Amino acid sequence: MNNYELMFRRYGGVTTLVLIVISILSVAVVINKIRTLYSKDIYDIGDSNSNNLEVLIKIKEIELYHNMWILRFSYLVAPLLGILGTVLGLINAFSSIETSKEIVSASISQALVTTAIGLILSIAIHFFYSLFIEKIENILDTIELNEKKKELI
Repeated sequence: MNNYELMFRRYGGVTTLVLIVISILSVAVVINKIRTLYSKDIYDIGDSNSNNLEVLIKIKEIELYHNMWILRFSYLVAPLLGILGTVLGLINAFSSIETSKEIVSASISQALVTTAIGLILSIAIHFFYSLFIEKIENILDTIELNEKKKELI
């Protein structure tokens, strides 16, 4: 095994690459959600009357929840990928115990690195997911209350 393969293994191998892809997708969704949920016109649902109010609120809800599934998927899958990396690293370590100390240490490193990356990624994504869900529910409640106030006036 050459030095590049050992280095690749030390930093988590293929599972780390998959975790990097998931993190890039998640960062893109987080940036998009921050732009959307904290914009000035977020509470605007257009021209509403009592006939189409429910439809407009439902359209706004669909718009606000757009791509949230990516964050949910990411925070659920990241720790599983970390555990998969751990298992693969330990399998490599035990299968090469007689061969080389370098391979064993690289495999154990792979196990630990992928677990840490998976957990850190999951925690960070779950934080933003929870924050955005709370903000979306708050926005929808505010829109409904504002529209009900308009009806009373």
